[in-house]
Amino acid sequence: MNVFAQIPSKLKHSEIIVNSKDSTIKANILLNKKKIHLHNNCIYYWYNSDKIESNVGGYYGKLLDGSYVVFDKQRNLVTQGVFDKGLKNRQWKTWYPDGNLKSIEKFKKGKKNGKAKYFSPDGKIIKMVPFKNDLKQGKMYTITPDTVMVVKFKRDQIVHPKIKKTKKVKEVEPEVNKEKKEVNENPDTKEKDKSSLKIKKKKTNQNPVIENNTNNKENPVPKKKKEKKPKTQNTNE
Repeated sequence: MNVFAQIPSKLKHSEIIVNSKDSTIKANILLNKKKIHLHNNCIYYWYNSDKIESNVGGYYGKLLDGSYVVFDKQRNLVTQGVFDKGLKNRQWKTWYPDGNLKSIEKFKKGKKNGKAKYFSPDGKIIKMVPFKNDLKQGKMYTITPDTVMVVKFKRDQIVHPKIKKTKKVKEVEPEVNKEKKEVNENPDTKEKDKSSLKIKKKKTNQNPVIENNTNNKENPVPKKKKEKKPKTQNTNE
C-alpha cells in the first residue's frame, strides 16, 4: 500500500511578537526573497533583530506584511492596521487608553487617501481631513462645541476665497429732478417761473388767426378782368 504525504507549501509569512516597556506588538513579516520595487517617497516598515524599524524608500531585514496590532500593558488595544509589503494599507485605527476611538485613517500603498476622522477623548468628532496621496485635498472641518470651521486645501495648500471687485456705479439723477432741486434751492427763481407760466397761458388762450392761403389750388381766387376802353372815332371823317 502506497501512502502519499502532501508536501507543505513554502511559508510566505511568519508571525512575530515584539515586547517593549509600554506595549506589545504582534505582526506578520514577509519571508519571500523576491526583489520588491521600492518607491522613494514612501515609508517602509521592516523587522530585524527583534525590532521594528522604518525608512523612506528602503529597508534592511524582513518587510511587515499582513495584520499589525499594538497592545498596552493592560492589554488594551492601541493600534490596529494592515501592511502590504512594508507599506501601510487599508484602514488604520488608534484608541485612547480608556478604549475610546482616537482616529480612523485610510491608506493606499503607504499614503493617506480618503477622509480621516479624529475624535476627542469623550468620543466626539473634532476634525475631518480629506487626503489624496498623503496631501490634504478638499474641505477640512474642525468642530468645536460652538462652531464649525471649514478650510479648503489643494495639494496641501490653503485655498483662500477669491474676492470679487465691485465697480462703483455713479448715480445719475434725471434732468427733471435736477431742475426741481435748482428751483427749490433758489427761491428767487420761483417768482420768475410763475410769471413766465402766466404769460404762456395768456398766449395759449388767444384765438388763432386763420390766414387764407392764396396759393391754394383747390379754391383759387378769381382774377378781375381789365375793362376795355372804347375806341375813339376820327372827326375828320
